Amino acid sequence: MTCGPSCCARCREPFAGDAPPPEPLAVEGEGAFTRKVNRAPQFAQADLWPIAIHESGHAVVALLLGWAIGSRGVDIAQLFSANLARPPGATFAYEHVAVLVAGHTAERWLGRRIWRPEAPYLHFYLAAARAGEARTCDNCRAFAALVQDRPDDDDEMVIALYRHFEKRAIDLVTTPRIFSAIQEVARELMQRRVMQDDDVRRLIPPEMLPGGCHAPMWASMGYSNDVSRVALPRV
Repeated sequence: MTCGPSCCARCREPFAGDAPPPEPLAVEGEGAFTRKVNRAPQFAQADLWPIAIHESGHAVVALLLGWAIGSRGVDIAQLFSANLARPPGATFAYEHVAVLVAGHTAERWLGRRIWRPEAPYLHFYLAAARAGEARTCDNCRAFAALVQDRPDDDDEMVIALYRHFEKRAIDLVTTPRIFSAIQEVARELMQRRVMQDDDVRRLIPPEMLPGGCHAPMWASMGYSNDVSRVALPRV
């Protein structure tokens, strides 16, 4: 899930680079992050399309990295969510960041724009995660995953890890064949409103799926799968 209807219109504005949305105080309210249940009837088809792209971005990137889609599926009928099953293992905590960031990255890439939150946003998300606040926005959950698995890291390291896997998500989503698969899934999601794991998998070219092993996707893009040896540029 991502931000609510009150700020979705802002989120679809074309921001480039690190420029934040025009009302940064919106991050202070939990309601700014949540699309509530049973909101779909209030959205026109044109509004549901970027939502379908967003949720398909989560789903496609998750499957590419060896995850699965849970029993609630990918839903734009009521919940506006992609129910994803994370495999066990420390590495997947980092991939969790890429999967979460993939949603808003795909939504923005419709307009060929990428928005990367500025430092004040990241520190807000990180502070909320360290405080144990159960916020539902994708970036909040990304920082919660990092803090849970690396509780002793300082703020600089956690943000550097976030930026690294944010960059991986951007590289994945903006790869033409991957974004084409996201759009293909989103088109069917617009018709069906809810899709299960098999429904999504059959729309992704088989050679792109990892067969249960996540390493080939990263390696094919020049990334190391050994996070302990990853250089953490401030990207």
